[in-house]
Amino acid sequence: MTDTPPSAVKSADRVLDLFELLNQSAFGLSHTEIADHLGIPKSSLSQLLKNLVARGYVAYSPAEKLYQLGNRLEELVLRKSRMRDLGAIAQGPLERLAKETRESVFLNVRSGDNAKLVAREIGPQALVTILHVGEVVPLHRTAAGRAILAFLPRRTQDEYLARATFERFTSETVNDVQDLRKRLDEAAREGICVARDEFILGVTGISAPVLGENGEALASLTISMPTVRFNSNARRDIAAALTRECRLLAAQFIGAEPTAQ
Repeated sequence: MTDTPPSAVKSADRVLDLFELLNQSAFGLSHTEIADHLGIPKSSLSQLLKNLVARGYVAYSPAEKLYQLGNRLEELVLRKSRMRDLGAIAQGPLERLAKETRESVFLNVRSGDNAKLVAREIGPQALVTILHVGEVVPLHRTAAGRAILAFLPRRTQDEYLARATFERFTSETVNDVQDLRKRLDEAAREGICVARDEFILGVTGISAPVLGENGEALASLTISMPTVRFNSNARRDIAAALTRECRLLAAQFIGAEPTAQ
């Protein structure tokens, strides 16, 4: 354990010190051993351990009365590692969608208040949308970002909307919170988000979320196409294809079989 800087938050530092201590123990430590090692009053340690055990960050063996690191930490590390690999995992769905729809397909993930493009497959037609891996756009400005934002917790949405700024790019651009909230609620109900001529005049984006086990969006898959090729039939067919591939990608990401629909 390192020395605590004067400005450190004591409770946060205690949690980190506890994790480091338990990580050094092969078989676990008792309540008394932890208190002695960390210099924490036993009453304070009891509440801290109770909270961490309840959330899976620490595991407790009643028979041995020992504490160890819980599975939740390993799950977080594994998820972070898999998120870095998501672009590679999505290559199959991207290629299938581009072949089936003959349009460009993009995979975006949330990066703070932005949607970040992490993988793509450019469609085979002469007139297609070309975006570059690494590009970031505020979540509310495109279908790709809204498909993620619509499936975040309501409180997270409200906090985002409170700090979002609106800029008109075309006559179709959503430029107020009320209209955006309406579209987010619609996307949450339908599982599909459409932005027609909003960010780039003449370009329509159709997006669907890649949902994690908790129902929040891990990412979004987006078909971007010239508006002249967008109609009700295209919307129906693309929505079905996106929903299918998002479900398959989510199942592959979490290591489970896709559910039949």
